[in-house]
Amino acid sequence: MCKVKQVIIVRNDLKMRKGKLAGQVAHASLAVILNKMKGCFPNNHRTLYLKDDDPMEIWLSGKFTKVVLKCDSLEELKEVYNKAWRMNIPASLITDCGDTVFNEPTTTCCGIGPDYNEKIDEITRHLRLL
Repeated sequence: MCKVKQVIIVRNDLKMRKGKLAGQVAHASLAVILNKMKGCFPNNHRTLYLKDDDPMEIWLSGKFTKVVLKCDSLEELKEVYNKAWRMNIPASLITDCGDTVFNEPTTTCCGIGPDYNEKIDEITRHLRLL
């Protein structure tokens, strides 16, 4: 069986407190699923239909494996995010609205996948665990 996972990449240069970081990571994970739901159906229907061999279906039916990694800058975060899109890997880029911790909208993290481990590792293997 092919293994799938989701990777969340957090900007380490922002030095977010644990609570803020946890919230941003949760946003990134869920946003990938919600974006897929929005993109699949017109009229904002919130139904997700996936084939049995779709990596997202395998992930949702399995262990929900997630790995949280860190990057050093906004540029590095966007580079990985853009690579994911070019490889047709589901991805979400999270920008905090700036109402609490940050004084302005600030891009904090991104979610990559779920997709097959090998595909995700191809663009994230250079990053370190948070």
